[in-house]
Parts: sequence; C-alpha cells; structure tokens
Amino acid sequence: MSTRVTSRSKFIWRGTESWAQFSQRWSCLRQLADLISASVDTIDSHFSRNDLNFPSLNDPFNPASPAEALLRNPDLVKHIMTAVSACSQLIATINMPMSSLADAAFSFHIPAALRTAVAVNVVEVLRDHPEGLHVKDIAEKGGRGIDPAKLARILRALATNYVFTETAPETFKNNRLSSFLDTRKSVAAILAKPEEKLSGFAPIVDQVNDELFKGAAYLTETLLDPQIGHSDAQEHTSIARAFGLQNKSLWEWYEEPGNEFRLKRFAAGAGGVARANTDVILSGFEWASLPPDSVIVDVGGGQGHNMLTIREKFPDSKLKFVVQDRGGVMEEAKKFWKSSAPDAIENEDVVFEGHNFFEPQPLQPSHGPPSVFFLSMILHDYGRPLAGKILRHLRDAAVTGETKLVIVDQVVPYACPPTAIPPYEIPIQGAEKVQPQGVPSPLLPNLGKANLFTYLGDLCMLVALNGEARTLPAYIELLEASGWRIEEVFAGGVGGLHSQIVARTI
Repeated sequence: MSTRVTSRSKFIWRGTESWAQFSQRWSCLRQLADLISASVDTIDSHFSRNDLNFPSLNDPFNPASPAEALLRNPDLVKHIMTAVSACSQLIATINMPMSSLADAAFSFHIPAALRTAVAVNVVEVLRDHPEGLHVKDIAEKGGRGIDPAKLARILRALATNYVFTETAPETFKNNRLSSFLDTRKSVAAILAKPEEKLSGFAPIVDQVNDELFKGAAYLTETLLDPQIGHSDAQEHTSIARAFGLQNKSLWEWYEEPGNEFRLKRFAAGAGGVARANTDVILSGFEWASLPPDSVIVDVGGGQGHNMLTIREKFPDSKLKFVVQDRGGVMEEAKKFWKSSAPDAIENEDVVFEGHNFFEPQPLQPSHGPPSVFFLSMILHDYGRPLAGKILRHLRDAAVTGETKLVIVDQVVPYACPPTAIPPYEIPIQGAEKVQPQGVPSPLLPNLGKANLFTYLGDLCMLVALNGEARTLPAYIELLEASGWRIEEVFAGGVGGLHSQIVARTI
C-alpha cells in the first residue's frame, strides 16, 4: 500500500484513494483554515490600530463600547462575515455527517430554552450579579416559580451554545450573547407590568420562539395537505394549523381578545426592525433629487417613521408626505408626528389617510399626484396573489412615466455560483450586487451561515403568513405582471439584511 506524508501536515495519504482526491480534500480544509486565519489577522489589526481589545464572549455586551462600534465598520464587517462563513463550512466539512445532522435535528431545543430564559427573567436577574449566581437564587429572583433543577439543565444547554456562562456547578452569569437580551428593566417592574419586557431584542426572541416556533412544527403537514398545500391564503398557514385558527389570518388572530400581549410584542419587534432600516432607506434612491412639493406616499406606513427619517435627512427638499394605514393606526401616527415634528402637521407637509392597501388608492390623493409610492417591509408578508393586488392598485394610481415605486425588503441571494445565474432579459443597474461580491473559494457563494438569517426569515414568512422573501427574478416577475419594471437595485451589501428596489411604470 502506498503511503505519503505531505510537507504541511501530518495527514497520511494511502493508496486507497487517488493522490488528486487526497489533495483536493486536504486543500479544502486548508483553504477554509487559511481564510479564517487571514480574516482574524485583519480583524486583529483593526483593533490594534485603534488600541482596542476584541470584545470577550465572557463579558456582558456593552452597546456604548468603542470596540462594539468598531465591529460595525463596513470594512471590518466583510472580514467578519468571511470568518463566520469559513468557520461554519469548516465544521460542516470536518464533522461526521451523522453528528452534523443530529445537531440540526435536535437544535429545536435551543430556541425553546432561550424563550424560557427570557420568560423567567434570567438576564435581568444576572445583570446585578456579574460574578454569577446559583440557579436556586436565579429561579427565586426571577419571580416565575420555575423548578431550579430544570432551569439549570436549560441554562447549561444554552451555555454549551455560548449563551450564558457556567462559572461553577449550577452557577451561571451573563456573557456577551445573553446580555444582548437585557431589557434594562428591573425584574420587579417586569413582574408588575409585563409590557416592560417589550424592549430591545427580547420581544423578537420571545415572538419568534412562541407562535413562529410552534407553527414551524406543522410546516410539513401544511405543505403536504392536499387541500391547502398549494394555497397562498394567509388563513392556510402552519401557524393557523398549530393554533387551530378557523379561516383567520395571523393579523386577525392578533387582534382577538386574549392576544393583546402578543400584538404588542409583535409591534415592539417590528419597530426594532424598522429602526434598523434607517440606513437602507437613505442610501439608495436619491430623495433629494425630487422636485419641491413632490409627494411620497408611504403605503402601509404605520406611524410614518420612515417618512420622518427622510424629512429629517433632507429638510430643505420641501417634500410632501402621505402616510397610509388602517384608521386606528393613523390616530397613533398623528400623535407620533405631533410629538416628533409638530411643524410638519402645522405646515401640512404630512397628511394621514386611513387606507386598506388591498383597495384602490384614493381617486383624489392628498397633496396631488404621487411622485413616489413607498413600500417598506410589506411585500414579504404576502404570497404572489395578494402582493400583486397591492402593486396593481398602486400602478392604477400612478402617473405613467413619472411615478416611481421604491421597495425596501429582503432580496434573497442564490446559494449557487453567480456563473449559474442566467442574465436578465432587461439590464437592471446594481443587480449583480444582490449576490455577495468577492466571495473566496471554497465558501458558498451566498456566504452560507454568515447570511443565514435571510433564509430563515423567508421561512418565518412562509410559516406565519404564506409570505415570501423573494429572489430578484421573483420580484421581476411579480412587478412586471403588476405594471412595474425594476430599473435599479441597491443591495444591502455584506451583512445587510435589506435592500432597495426602484421601479418605474410600464
């Protein structure tokens, strides 16, 4: 039997496989390891130049830390994404298939454990005990009456997944990941008023690991159901099956008596996502290029946070804003603008229209013909029939050749190589940037787990609403069928969750 030892490793090649096969296998592992090493070198050099230490996993998250601010530097983010992608792919490559699949199959326990930790206020209890606290004390101070022995098992599973740290037997403390869930409220305040829990990232974790998690357990049964498996209706979802909803959408269920907290929790999480979209709203379409008195219609705009963002960024543009949503939401929008920008109401720069976007647009729109229809985080909630209905109503109210459509939403990259993607029939400026750029071999072209939230978010939409986070070709088809043509895409870039699509009338 032939034997050969490489010069760079202790791997031994034997004649049971070809030298080419061995070299390819060895090279793949080495390439991934080298990508990790090079990325870490670059990250370390950034921190050294700024005389900072990389944040420790064992220390609580500090949002005011200069080190955390540096991690948001776009030049650094691409190296972080490369390292995360390479680390994840190295684990998938080097681990035994059974181990990797078992890890994926059993990992549903992690979100369940995470939601339990949020529900019993573990993070808030440990905030005042940086040295750690025994689980019996955590359970008592959390005020929810949980069994300490069972809580210890939950926290140990989380600590093994790098959320919390076990400092001694049955003793736990916050770390960088767990403390990111801190609401900054006291346990007493939370117990007295559960709405106090609805701040920061905690409500997102709680909601995702409540109705979405439970709904996902019924995804297979829903998709294989011969009656509703091919339906895009919002009442034919996995969540509807999980909670026994009869011909109701998630929105209708949220508004039923008994679901007041769930509705508030959803609103709190959605508000956090909206605030994270500020840069995306301002960095694409050139709002300042619009002529004075141009009308921007925020369709399904909630309280109009996005319009206020544009107004504050371009105060001299003299733009006019129309915020549209359900009537009850509009009352809250008026209160928001009165406290945030009272002069906009006084000068009639902003008006509020109670409107259902499944109905035709008003025949006499406020402020005059629309220059821009704006849709932020709307279309992903709906399958093709309902999304198309929204878009057709906007097209019917648009001024041909003049009105623009600006969409802020996820644009999903493919996991296949860019060379396998057919060219678009009509060129779209910026379309190539939807796929992550400059991804080194042998990483997945979409950066794999470093970009995983995009795909998990898409499945959340499927489970909850029969909605869809779409690829660019899916957007092209949807908009073309509704009378719109995409002319430019402003991709979110490395680490960016959302993008801008700009379309014109056909």
